[in-house]
Amino acid sequence: MKNNILSLVSPSALTLLFFLLLIGCSPSSIEEAAEDLSAEELEEIIEEENQEQFGSFTAQVNGALFKTPNLEDFARASISTSPTLYVVAISAIDIQEGITNAKVIALVIYGTDFNDFKVGAVFDEKSEDFISNGAGAGYAANSTNDNEDDDVGVFDNDELDEIYIKITGLDMEKQLFSGEFSFKGTNVDTNTEFNITDGVFTDIPFELQEN
Repeated sequence: MKNNILSLVSPSALTLLFFLLLIGCSPSSIEEAAEDLSAEELEEIIEEENQEQFGSFTAQVNGALFKTPNLEDFARASISTSPTLYVVAISAIDIQEGITNAKVIALVIYGTDFNDFKVGAVFDEKSEDFISNGAGAGYAANSTNDNEDDDVGVFDNDELDEIYIKITGLDMEKQLFSGEFSFKGTNVDTNTEFNITDGVFTDIPFELQEN
């Protein structure tokens, strides 16, 4: 069974993505987004009503800029902890080319001791079983047609060749954290390599779940 990395990212962000792409309707600014507005146009719509900052998430995907808009739920994370395991999942949605051409990056960190998750911590080994120390990542770009089989990216940890995540900021009280990342993988169906570099996320909000 393949390890689908996108199944592990923040449920609220993925729900939003699929809602926008597949349903194509929702209230106010999102309703206009379904008409394929750009990220800048979306931000202009809400600028006067909402000055809150939702964190930033940028990277280069094969040399092209990946960037989230300053809109709620387009870059967020969750942290789940238990006595024997913790999981940090980060998801980001890029709509620079419009909702119908959305792109997603997902990052996941696994560990057995949450005390190890701190500023300066580096995760550069791929987790093979999703329960041992390590990390995972995925990238997906929505197809420009209605055929899901034409979607492109690196969807599974099995396709991941390299991974690097470093935590550069962590505020447990405000539930925000920052970091740097890069990863590389090859789509097994198309043999296309995806090289994600210069990744930076800043003040990403996270939900904390203690089990």
